[in-house]
Amino acid sequence: MEQKKIYQRFLLIFILIPFCLFTGCESHPANDLAEDLTDQIEDIDDKTEEEEEEEEENDQEQQEEETVYTGSMTATANGEEFQSSESLEQFITTPSSITKNDGIYMVYISGFDISLGFENTKAVIIWAVGEDFSSLKIGKTWDSPLVDFLHEGVIANYYEADVTDDDDDDDDNPNLEEVDNIYLKITAIDFENQKFSGEFSFAGKTEEGTSIDVTDGKFVDYHFDYNEQ
Repeated sequence: MEQKKIYQRFLLIFILIPFCLFTGCESHPANDLAEDLTDQIEDIDDKTEEEEEEEEENDQEQQEEETVYTGSMTATANGEEFQSSESLEQFITTPSSITKNDGIYMVYISGFDISLGFENTKAVIIWAVGEDFSSLKIGKTWDSPLVDFLHEGVIANYYEADVTDDDDDDDDNPNLEEVDNIYLKITAIDFENQKFSGEFSFAGKTEEGTSIDVTDGKFVDYHFDYNEQ
């Protein structure tokens, strides 16, 4: 609307200019109108720049809101450094969860290292079951393998995806078939903000006989989904 008015005033000035030249007047309404018009154009330019800056700020805030910090996980896996992405929602919707079901509860924790690209993803998956929900607090420790999902224990998996032309390994199961040692400890937990931290380690062999050794594992400020069934 404002720009339309300016265009109309421009047209009026073009009509008045020949008349002003013909009459030889130095002070003419056309001159005043032109000055006012110049000021308005500068105001519009300023408003346009302000609007663009405001839009950029809004876009940046929206991007920050969409990128949710889900926590970090580090470890040494088979002698190699493991560092999970700190914004796992771009890769997995639920990096961790705590589910309470009757007399037991289950803790799920996952970390994905995509530093070498999605085709070479490295993953750590941990499942733990507890029999007393009131014991799920700082210092809670698991150090025995999970036998089933009805009794207390923990199981952990480590997986390295390696894309090759050979598809013979497509049926490999990364789960630990033989567990030499396994350990998980909760070092911080906040149910109100749904965040927790901990440490872990595990070693053993998969069904295919591949040795897995994960040490110095830590997860920090992991956001978890809480469910009751």
